Amino acid sequence: MKAELTDISVCRKSFDIEIPPDVVDKEISHISNNLVQRAKVPGFRPGKAPVSVIKTRYREEIVTEMLQHLLPKYFLEAVKDKDLDIVDEPHYESVDYDTGRPVKFKALFEVYPDLDITNYTGIPAEDVSFDVADTDIDSTLKKLQEDMSEPAAAGSWSHRGRQLARWFRHGH
Repeated sequence: MKAELTDISVCRKSFDIEIPPDVVDKEISHISNNLVQRAKVPGFRPGKAPVSVIKTRYREEIVTEMLQHLLPKYFLEAVKDKDLDIVDEPHYESVDYDTGRPVKFKALFEVYPDLDITNYTGIPAEDVSFDVADTDIDSTLKKLQEDMSEPAAAGSWSHRGRQLARWFRHGH
């Protein structure tokens, strides 16, 4: 794998990554072999279609799945190699793939800045105190209950309610 790191800014970086063709071909073969078992191809019994037919018929799906597997895997490998602390998932662009050739792509991402905090002792800070009344807690909990509640079908609950009421009336 080739990975070239480019600094766009202090926190914004990009990798130009190239995945070797042998790795790409191996992943495509693995995906194709798994797809043979599930694919329904006219003229063939389920699971009996030749891999070459599957690769031709489902090329787009196979390439998409291969990219979904390999791009994050090799991006994270490059991040570990450079010992970067990324903020979020990368944005992939300029993805280039042709059969028998390496996959090339660019990953744009952000990293946490290096902070050099010194001499922070002795800085004045005010204590902040809040008075929370029981009514505030109750109203907040009530609002959370209402916000998180989901409507249920009346039939299922009313049926259970009738059974429960009957159970209490008969002293069970």
